[in-house]
Amino acid sequence: MVAALYSVSAVRIVNGERANLLRFHSTADLTEVPGLLAAYAADFAARDDVLVDMASTPAA
Repeated sequence: MVAALYSVSAVRIVNGERANLLRFHSTADLTEVPGLLAAYAADFAARDDVLVDMASTPAA
């Protein structure tokens, strides 16, 4: 498996643009990502102005 850095973020959207970073977490452990996504989704479920996003970057 290729080493990577995974990040999960919650961003407030205003007028279709990313406005504020509300929460961010990064990890090199892919097994943490599903739990992070579930926690973020639960925490921000009532907000229609928040985008929960995930990204990955190859580790150096």
